[in-house]
Amino acid sequence: MNKRTLAVLGVCMLLAGGVAVTTVQTQTDTAALRTPWGEPDLQGVWRNETETPFERPDELAGKEFYTEEEAAALVEDRCGTSRYRKCEDGRQAAEGPSPETDTQPTGTYNRFWQDVGEPERVFTRTSLITGPTGRIPFTPEMQVESDRNTASYGLGPFNTWHDIDTGERCQTDGLPGSVWTGTAGGPQRISQSPGWVVIEGEQFRDRRIVPTDGRSHGAVRHWLGEGVGRWEGDTLVVETRNFLDKTAERWLATWRVPTETMQIVERFTRTDAETIMYQLTVEDPAKFTAPWTVEVPLSRLDQPFLEYACHEGNYGVIHTLSGARAREAEAAGGAR
Repeated sequence: MNKRTLAVLGVCMLLAGGVAVTTVQTQTDTAALRTPWGEPDLQGVWRNETETPFERPDELAGKEFYTEEEAAALVEDRCGTSRYRKCEDGRQAAEGPSPETDTQPTGTYNRFWQDVGEPERVFTRTSLITGPTGRIPFTPEMQVESDRNTASYGLGPFNTWHDIDTGERCQTDGLPGSVWTGTAGGPQRISQSPGWVVIEGEQFRDRRIVPTDGRSHGAVRHWLGEGVGRWEGDTLVVETRNFLDKTAERWLATWRVPTETMQIVERFTRTDAETIMYQLTVEDPAKFTAPWTVEVPLSRLDQPFLEYACHEGNYGVIHTLSGARAREAEAAGGAR
């Protein structure tokens, strides 16, 4: 994450009795948060508790940060209108989900599966993507591909299982975004031992075993790439390269597609007992005109890591393909 020792991150939090804006600074004393062998202790289960949009909304073009007053008003507005968030001062935002609001469009999860019991943390960034635009710098060709992919997602044609999204096949949604996205904010469990860090994603059970013993990258390619870590002061830096080219697979989001030219740098910085500042920089000349960076605070969860029982052995893929064949047969019969 960001290692600027005096960087200020505005965080709006719902506090008992009302809404207050607090300032979290990276000079927070973290000397006690260390492993027995002296490294910064990143261990635990962490999740993105913000609702900051990934890309900057058009109406906020050119505005990278809210003022603290704007952020406080935003939290208050969300507390007063959300049907699913419970405010810390005891107010219930609404009577609860109705059948109409408890559903999602076909192809996504409904609210039953969402863990939204805690109030969201809203920090002063207007988008998770940093910089003046707050948008993904796609090449013109990849922007067209991304728009087409988004518009046609879930519509087929489904001629083979490769036409079904990798996430729907319970494989992976890819490394970019895995730390802060997912069904419930991307819970990640971090474990450490001397010379190693293990990062596990609850969704898809993705596991990354990252050496921090000074070794270099090898030559073996993986779906999630090969990550090699090092410590820069109190920040864990993980550089990942050697991705397999999986552009032939169907992906929900074009920006997450691994190619052989993609490289990722992640930074994890423990800023206090309850927060890790996470920063991700993606570089891939096959898809983007320039590197781009995401910054998001991860909150510590006092709960166990749960099973995500997703597997390819379910009937979804079979039914999708057989349904497509049934439609083709119906269309052929009608034509005759």
